Amino acid sequence: ILERLSSTVRGVMSGRIANTLSQVALTIMFFFRESLNEDFAVQIDVFGCKKILEGMVHSILVQRDVRNPRANLYSCLSNYFYYCRHKMPNVLSDVDEFKSINLNEKVTAEKDKLNANNVQTLMNCKEELLNILFTDSVSKDSYLSCVSSLVLQELVSWPDNGSSAVWLAMVLNKSRLLFVLKAACELDEAMQRALSTPRQCYFVYQFESMMDVLISSAMDRSGCVCLIENNAISQYLTQLKCLSSRVFWTAYSSSSQELDTFGLSMECSRFLQILTPCLRLMNAMFTACSQNVRLHFQALTFLQKHNDIIDRLLTLDSDALMVLQCVRLVLSVWYHLMRGPLCGGGGGGARAARDSSNQEYVHSKLTSFFFLFKQCKDRAFGNEELFPNALDTDADVMDDVSGIEYGDEHHARQMCARQILQTLLNIFRLQCICGSNPVSFRKLFDKDLSSHAPKSGDDAPHLLLLCDYVTALLVVSRQSGKWIFAQNEQLRRSTSNDTAAVLSQFQTTQPMISMVSIDVRLQCLLIENLLLLLFFHCEFYLRSMEPAFFDKFHAVVINDVIAKLKEWYEDQNCVLHVKQDMIEKKWSSQIEISKSSTTFIEIMIEKFQNLRRDYQRNMAIKNE
Repeated sequence: ILERLSSTVRGVMSGRIANTLSQVALTIMFFFRESLNEDFAVQIDVFGCKKILEGMVHSILVQRDVRNPRANLYSCLSNYFYYCRHKMPNVLSDVDEFKSINLNEKVTAEKDKLNANNVQTLMNCKEELLNILFTDSVSKDSYLSCVSSLVLQELVSWPDNGSSAVWLAMVLNKSRLLFVLKAACELDEAMQRALSTPRQCYFVYQFESMMDVLISSAMDRSGCVCLIENNAISQYLTQLKCLSSRVFWTAYSSSSQELDTFGLSMECSRFLQILTPCLRLMNAMFTACSQNVRLHFQALTFLQKHNDIIDRLLTLDSDALMVLQCVRLVLSVWYHLMRGPLCGGGGGGARAARDSSNQEYVHSKLTSFFFLFKQCKDRAFGNEELFPNALDTDADVMDDVSGIEYGDEHHARQMCARQILQTLLNIFRLQCICGSNPVSFRKLFDKDLSSHAPKSGDDAPHLLLLCDYVTALLVVSRQSGKWIFAQNEQLRRSTSNDTAAVLSQFQTTQPMISMVSIDVRLQCLLIENLLLLLFFHCEFYLRSMEPAFFDKFHAVVINDVIAKLKEWYEDQNCVLHVKQDMIEKKWSSQIEISKSSTTFIEIMIEKFQNLRRDYQRNMAIKNE
């Protein structure tokens, strides 16, 4: 099929024939991709993949003047990239390789060879391919722009850093990146219409696809600098009129037919599809140039221009994943601003920090952050009730972990809520703990350890909420540790000497291991930040030598929270030191745990005990 498409056929019927052939090619490639979810996936060897990619690229070059076949081939190419990233190495299904001693090295060699072939094939015609992709990505044809932008984004963000740098340099050449930015913002009027009618929502998808190209480019410093110098945020994104829509004031539609699963109106969902890429771009730029003063001013301008929308978003009571992701991105931008030159952070920002109005605005959302912090617990640890006795029982491991589901939408919402919590804790830490020698502290949390603050209030949350967060995290972390232990023991009990079967199992389990690794790292960071804030606040309130507060501190913090923390830390299934010997031996992999987390937990347990002893000693001296 690809050979037919890559041959130059002239005549009236050539366009229709090419369109039919390209649709068949897309259907077949999509079948290859979907087979990865089945028990017996389609296996194409390295040479076969190379021939397929060569055929696709050559067909795109030949069909450069025919719209429909070219669009189908772009989609076909996207499916091919996905297939190559997730396919199981063929060496694992080769009966002649089952008993190879160096099978793991052969798996790595096959992956590297496949990636090298793909890179070489694309590089052989990079100029011609980029010209066609760029022309289509900035075209007025929405579908063609979407599919071509997806391919262009794949090339710019290729896992092989060398090839991605080459593609990015070519995109930056001749101001191509600026043309993509302008073309995306020229969709403003069309997106305004799309917010009111679903018939034109394809403009929103076109905007998202073009923004993906900008985001991937901004992850590199050279791409980020190009966008900063062309005022991508302040001159283009900030001026989008569609972002001034009032859809959040009618976020919950009165018509049940216009609601999604979480009660969010379709208009509001489409608005979030426009706002989210803008926030993602700002975060990508902060990642590349975190202390660039010009970038901070541009981001601040964007937030001030759309302040009403930001306020509404931060107080929108919704569990929809789109809303949570948008809130997470807003908080991330805010965190970068608070630790940046406009608020006195970083080097060379003293002059910018003199503008008190900027600092006041950046710090003006603290009450909204308090509201979010109170709302986060149920969203971040909604599955805590599944394991009510997780800290008090030694029930069978597999029974305890049977309720854990990694990778579904519920887990995605929980992970997003935990990331929101982590960013909030980072913001609170910046607000109340400053300097290093000496450390200056300003309290944020109320000292009450006996009752919760109302969830709907804007006042500061109580210290008891910090304690509840630590306890909930220990429950979740205990389950993660047991999951790791169960995987390790399953490999230990396995009597199979079939190395290929073991590695095949690893290829299937690897995505889940990656998600567990991310989850465990986040759990450790959350526990560390919660303990840090709790310790400094308790130290601050104990200085007043109030016996009533010490009694609550001793009963709630020491005898409950720290006791559970110590029990969790000393458990053999604690994520900080759970056994992973068989995972390392048979899968040559592991869930990485920072050694600093282990040291930090040990230090904090000792510090809380010292805090209790110091107060008791000072009270004894005072009474004498």
